Amino acid sequence: MKTVIRISEDIMSDEAYTRWREDIDYIVSEIDVDCIISNKRFNNTIGYDGSRPYESKKIVTARGYCQSEWQEYTLLHNGLECEKDLLDMLANLLSKTFTHNNNYYVEKFERTEIDGKVFNSEPHDFTSFCITDIEFPEKEDIINAYLHEYGKDYDEVEFSL
Repeated sequence: MKTVIRISEDIMSDEAYTRWREDIDYIVSEIDVDCIISNKRFNNTIGYDGSRPYESKKIVTARGYCQSEWQEYTLLHNGLECEKDLLDMLANLLSKTFTHNNNYYVEKFERTEIDGKVFNSEPHDFTSFCITDIEFPEKEDIINAYLHEYGKDYDEVEFSL
């Protein structure tokens, strides 16, 4: 008997978006930054209150896969050296506003072969995970992300992508 996982794209999940949003919220809570957006058809993910003057600005552009998916963020900050790494991380996350949202659904089941016939049990475990650091993950990237999240708990992998 073998344990098999079947990995499928999960187009209904918002796990990648939620993780992206949480990362942005964390960084914004740690540094002094405001944001002005150019494309007013979208919400400002960081916010802008205009109450404080800032010394520096950083412009970040995000482009998606269709003409309407674009945004230009103007990050207003004080240029503090201690905030540089977090500001760079924020800029990197914002540049991925419309991309890098790869959600996957995993079914785990048992496979048995008897007299040359293969029998699959009903799935007994359902999990999900996401990949947000690679825009177009290959199968190897997907397996590595699964291993990082859950470890090697299978004998075979099937894809339904």
